[in-house]
Amino acid sequence: MVVGAGIGGLSVAALLARGGVEVEVLEKLSSPGGRARTLRVGEYKFDMGPSWYLMPEVMHGLFRELGRDPSDYFKLKKLNPSFKLKVGERDLEVPSNVEELLQVVHRVERGAGSKMSVYISTVKQMYDLALKKLLYRPFESLIDIIDPEILKEVRSLNLLSSLHNFNRKFFSSDLLLKLVDFSSVFLGGDPYRVPGLYALVNYPVLGQGVFYPEGGFGNVVESLVSLGTELGVTYSYEEEVVGVEVKGDRMSAVRTSKRRVEETCSCSTPIMFTRSPCCLTTTGTSVPNTGKRRPWLLPLCWPTWD
Repeated sequence: MVVGAGIGGLSVAALLARGGVEVEVLEKLSSPGGRARTLRVGEYKFDMGPSWYLMPEVMHGLFRELGRDPSDYFKLKKLNPSFKLKVGERDLEVPSNVEELLQVVHRVERGAGSKMSVYISTVKQMYDLALKKLLYRPFESLIDIIDPEILKEVRSLNLLSSLHNFNRKFFSSDLLLKLVDFSSVFLGGDPYRVPGLYALVNYPVLGQGVFYPEGGFGNVVESLVSLGTELGVTYSYEEEVVGVEVKGDRMSAVRTSKRRVEETCSCSTPIMFTRSPCCLTTTGTSVPNTGKRRPWLLPLCWPTWD
């Protein structure tokens, strides 16, 4: 059983089915997508969640792992300009082409073109290391981060400097600082407290460009559902999970608004739900907090010293 038909739950379900597991996805809403769901009003569709498609190699890697070509399921359009930044009375159109971007920022701040070139190269190194060594690791213990390549590059990851102060090493104008600082919103933080490590987000934004799936993000969701169906996944909508039962440190059964099912399950829901008092065992006690604090979460709350 997979609880939640968001992009995470749909991906987990497809991967399990690909491995030969019989999978059912439970979703409390009437349609899949979770935070990436689509609102339909008459002939119009509205994305209710993400509006930028970044890091395309991640989703494409998932499809390849499932033995599929993502281009058979949905098409991407690269936006140009990527977006428009508005700071006070000033506007900045950000082109998707890096060479054009260098010219644009040079007109904002003298010498910023060459600095932006170095900046993109620097954050690309951080991005590549994160993709290779951090993103796909389960991080069951601190031992997982004791990797020679990570330790070798730990200083360049800027863990002890804020994102804003890292960016100030390259730019001085308020407009360009806003351009490279705003990526902290993806983390729900602010550039004065988020560690400089998260400058790596600026590589897909400025270096790769911003993409958008043709027909909206709902097409990506529908593609994952179609792929899962091909692999044998079944989906139950309008069936809210109201509790789980635990044996040892594993969930052994789920209780929904319609039934009780004894199955090993994976929760792909917001952590505040999984650990909330409404998630009860049959004995009426709260589900134990068996979640492990992953080391990769530490930088989100890591103090910075500048």
